[in-house]
Amino acid sequence: MNTRPPRIALAAGGTGGHLFPAIALGRELQRRGYIPHLFTDKRGMHFLQQSDWHNEHVTLLAAATFAGKKSARQYFLAGATIIGAIIAAWRLLGRVRACVAVGFGGYPSFAPLLAARLRGIPVCLHEQNAVFGRANKVLAPLAKVIAFAFPSNAKPNAVVTGTPVREEVLTLRNVPYSVPQASEPFRILVFGGSQGARILSSAMPEIFNLLPESLRSRIHVVQQCRDQDIDALKRTYQQTGIVFECAPFFSDLPRRIANAHIIIARAGASTIAELTVIGRPSILLPLPDTLDADQFHNANILKSHGGAWVFEQNETLVKEMAHLLRECMESPAVLEKVAGKARDFGKPDAAKRLADIVEHAVQPSSRLSQ
Repeated sequence: MNTRPPRIALAAGGTGGHLFPAIALGRELQRRGYIPHLFTDKRGMHFLQQSDWHNEHVTLLAAATFAGKKSARQYFLAGATIIGAIIAAWRLLGRVRACVAVGFGGYPSFAPLLAARLRGIPVCLHEQNAVFGRANKVLAPLAKVIAFAFPSNAKPNAVVTGTPVREEVLTLRNVPYSVPQASEPFRILVFGGSQGARILSSAMPEIFNLLPESLRSRIHVVQQCRDQDIDALKRTYQQTGIVFECAPFFSDLPRRIANAHIIIARAGASTIAELTVIGRPSILLPLPDTLDADQFHNANILKSHGGAWVFEQNETLVKEMAHLLRECMESPAVLEKVAGKARDFGKPDAAKRLADIVEHAVQPSSRLSQ
């Protein structure tokens, strides 16, 4: 009997929001005796290097998209790139002999998942956002099952699992929220995605300056920002007397989330998953001007559950956020309530739920080899 461990293909776009859930599922599948093989593009290496994922189970494929305005030549080159990636994925899937392919969205996931269907391999999709991503929308008719992070009114083959999160996030699930006391520092964590957010670097000092000195003197801010903003931001905080720590990247971001009294961030799917699994109150600023307004929908679902505040990026942002921060610092019980609502919304078992779905989709011949 063939005792070769069954292989499962994972396909994800080259961003943290796509790759971190794929890695979390991969680790759960490894615990169950499967060997996951990850397909992504070269952008994904930045995030893979932050994890302990084994490079021998990673394939980088060239990727392209037809989205956006392009010239005829650009459309031709994009088509050629996609076809080449489909052929490369088809060949590799034959060598890997995957029994299921799981896609996490992003246009680099398109080629390996289409190649999987061409080989007769069952396809499962996971959608991290509250609205369907474009790659997943195209691939949905090919999927045996679609797993959603948020409750959805989708088709009968859809289930809600939540978004798988990293192990370091799960270990912080049971760290209780510490209600800020008037005699102690008020810890604020600010980040805007993997590369930071320019608006947060310019807005946060203005927001703090609107607070009375008695409150401003308590603030300890940890802020992720872009390389090109860091020197100016540090100078501004030094002038205002704010206790600060600024860096382009924090390798221990989950621990910093757990230590914060409030988090100010964008509203990417993985950000919301980590905030809710750990259970911390947040002020969310959805990234504006995106094609599908995915962050806006993500943020407002959490807001509707009482687990976050949401602000739009407009001319009233600074004044409104300063007012809210003052309210939170003067009446910290509201923070504890929002932290609890966020925690209730979190799904720490998302990786296990998704792994159950994937196992159910495993081809019978592959089950026999276990």
